[in-house]
Amino acid sequence: QIGSKINRRRFKKDKPLGVLSMLGIDVSNIQDINWEKVKNIEFVSIKAGSGDDGIYTDPKFIRNATLSQNKYKQFYWYTSFDESYKDQVKYFKDLCVKYPHNILPSLDVEHPAVSRFDYNLKTYMLEILPYAEELFDLIVKFAG
Repeated sequence: QIGSKINRRRFKKDKPLGVLSMLGIDVSNIQDINWEKVKNIEFVSIKAGSGDDGIYTDPKFIRNATLSQNKYKQFYWYTSFDESYKDQVKYFKDLCVKYPHNILPSLDVEHPAVSRFDYNLKTYMLEILPYAEELFDLIVKFAG
């Protein structure tokens, strides 16, 4: 069911630089999506997993990736300071390869310390950058 827990995103279609316009939703294990009720949604951003409590696959990732048929599909990974960035990116890359998707994967960087600015954002980005490059290599291969 679509509710306040689902983020709705609007993208511009037929605009310069190839920007698309689609109504989409962001889904993870906290929503119980009735895929029949959201059949008119064109785009879905699916949480693949996280490193915030050990490195794990989102409990509803496989279900959401499978049931979101005929949708533009993107996977995202919630990054964490708690686990090795290299291990997180490798795990995410392995998930991306196993399940079909047609929009480039992304890293979600929302660590509370970064939001509060009591952790140096530049330091964080310098720490994660080498591993994000590995994900970028996957994106380049995916894009052809």
